[in-house]
Amino acid sequence: MGDAKHTPGPWKVGTNHSAAVWATAGLIASVYPGEPATSADDCDGPVSDANARLIAAAPDLLAACIAFRDAQGLTSLGEAHTKAREAISKATGAA
Repeated sequence: MGDAKHTPGPWKVGTNHSAAVWATAGLIASVYPGEPATSADDCDGPVSDANARLIAAAPDLLAACIAFRDAQGLTSLGEAHTKAREAISKATGAA
């Protein structure tokens, strides 16, 4: 399990169906709200959108964590902080 690699980023929330996360390689995930969905229409909404943004930000969040782990000195720490802020914005939908 430790050698498994995830699908390379960037991952993006779908534009025509916001409850899907895509990468260059194709569909990563179909996202549903916390309750069982009874139709495709149940997948669109604020909870599904937030879940999709969080999943789409996963590669960026991992990269930010790795950058903090490996940071040495103020320059690399500053770069790690920038990556973390960008990943958090992507995950939360903040501008």
